[in-house]
Amino acid sequence: MTRKRINSNNDKSAGALMNNAMKESEAEGVAPQEQVLPPRKYNVVFHNDDKTPMIFVGGVLMKFFGYEHQRATSAIWDIHEHGRFVVGSYIKAIAETKAGLVREAAKKGGYPFKVTTEVKG
Repeated sequence: MTRKRINSNNDKSAGALMNNAMKESEAEGVAPQEQVLPPRKYNVVFHNDDKTPMIFVGGVLMKFFGYEHQRATSAIWDIHEHGRFVVGSYIKAIAETKAGLVREAAKKGGYPFKVTTEVKG
């Protein structure tokens, strides 16, 4: 690959130089830079059950998801009424970590609370 020297007296803009460099790369068999997509998001979902106390659910919403008391109370009722509720959307590693923390807290408290992660759709 040959390098071109750029003089300060050259009238070409940076964009034009990039276009020329891209054309040269393509001519040399180098693939143009691929578009980088943002990481896929995953929902953390709480599921209703008849044994886990609402106070526990509210506590983990505030502790692990940063919910204020009023928002946590509203979410608790949504979980109760609809059977499930998306409490947040995160990249996979964070979603799995938060879900794991909730599962661990539920196990420690002796509750059968179900929390899952799913691809945000």
